[in-house]
Amino acid sequence: MTWHACFDTQGYRAGTPSSGPAQSSPAKEPRERPDVPQPSAYALRNARTTHPPPIRQLRSVSAVVSVPCVIYAAKSTEDLRGSLITQVEDCRRAINAEQDRDVVAEYADEAVSGFTRSRGPALTAALGQVEALGAEHGCAELWVQHSDRLARGDGRTARHVVEIALWAIKTGVAVRPVEDVDTFRDLLYAVVTGERNHEDSRRKGAATRAGLKRAIYRGEYAGQPLDGYKVAVTADERGQVRRRS
Repeated sequence: MTWHACFDTQGYRAGTPSSGPAQSSPAKEPRERPDVPQPSAYALRNARTTHPPPIRQLRSVSAVVSVPCVIYAAKSTEDLRGSLITQVEDCRRAINAEQDRDVVAEYADEAVSGFTRSRGPALTAALGQVEALGAEHGCAELWVQHSDRLARGDGRTARHVVEIALWAIKTGVAVRPVEDVDTFRDLLYAVVTGERNHEDSRRKGAATRAGLKRAIYRGEYAGQPLDGYKVAVTADERGQVRRRS
């Protein structure tokens, strides 16, 4: 599932009237727009599409006068706690700390695993746009919170991080993770970090399955409640859960 909320190049939501300057004498757009409205969590979670445009198109390509940047965020499950918004905000803070950079667009995939399969259509669109920006302007950057947002696969069933590194070398795009900044320094770093990302996901999945199995052995309900039902919990005198039904 992919969410998006499109903005025009002046920062206003699509479909709302613009209060910008007259067309006859357009004012030069400042690099920073603190008055640009931020999309609400409701808007981001309820504007969904199969073939994603960017969740926000903040600059027209022709208006970019510095290094163009594209932000990508991803969540393997449904985003119930605002992880996608947090990832985008982390990237924007890191970009703002740099000089001569403009965020052109933001993309996000929701409920798309990077471990059991490759990330979704929003990543494909982000890679395509940042590659085109690099070809037009001579440089471009793809920003993510962590490299595991791009890939956590083993290279067989899902994309490995080193595949992103090879793509970046071929296209001349700089991949900029906020947290693991050295991952795309060279191919060796990408291979090692990709293996770690994959192993972390494999271990987390195994631990989760083992925990559910132990809960079943204890007689606890380990699934999700069906629509129209709620979980009834029975506790003993010490407050320990004895039964869920």
